Amino acid sequence: MNRNILHRSQLEAFKVFLDAKGRPHRGGKGEYQVLQVKIPGQSWEVVSSRNFMPDHFTVSSGLMPLVKEFLRGCDTRELTTSWAEELEKLTDDLLQLLSSRQSPEAFDIIKSETERRKALVETKVKRAFRRKRGKING
Repeated sequence: MNRNILHRSQLEAFKVFLDAKGRPHRGGKGEYQVLQVKIPGQSWEVVSSRNFMPDHFTVSSGLMPLVKEFLRGCDTRELTTSWAEELEKLTDDLLQLLSSRQSPEAFDIIKSETERRKALVETKVKRAFRRKRGKING
C-alpha cells in the first residue's frame, strides 16, 4: 500500500483517466474503500481512505503504475481546478434556473442540463489527458 499519493481532489480526474485508458472501475466496498480498479490478469485493486489522512487516499501496490502514469501525464492541479470551476458555474446556473422556474418541468430541465454539462466537462478533461500524454510520449 502506498499512502498519501492520490489527493482527494484528484479522484474524479483519475476516474476520467481510467475511462480514457479503458480500465474498468467501480465503487469501493465497505466504509473505507473508495474505488476498485480492474488490473488485467489480477484481481480488483483498491483506492481507500483512512481516518488519519483525510486529504489523501491509500493506493494498493498493483495500482501504482496507473497512478504514477496519471500523476506524470497531466497537471492535475489544472484539471481539478478546471473541474471545480465548471461544477461551481453549473451549480450557480442551476440554482438560478431553479429559483426562476416554479413549473413541474423545472426538474427535467435541470436534470438534462446537468447531464449535458457533465458530459462537456468530462470531454474537456479527456482532451487534456490526451494532449498531456502526447507531449510525454512525443
